[in-house]
Amino acid sequence: MLKCQICTVNVPKNWIGRSYRDLIDRLLWGEDLLPIALFRRQNREVRGPSFLYAAPCALDTELDLEDIIICFGQKPVGS
Repeated sequence: MLKCQICTVNVPKNWIGRSYRDLIDRLLWGEDLLPIALFRRQNREVRGPSFLYAAPCALDTELDLEDIIICFGQKPVGS
């Protein structure tokens, strides 16, 4: 882990409303990325602070349009 790269992944539009668990499976087994956190704005309509979920509850966390997933691993070139 000491030399592990960190990257970010925007949530695809077709994943909005699905569970964080579904995206974990997709990224881990499909793209060799290990999701470790989720960056989210407090509210899209009202300006407010953003926050970071470290290891969010995989089954209870629904993905939102502006979520950014922080992962261990390296995205393929061109992604």
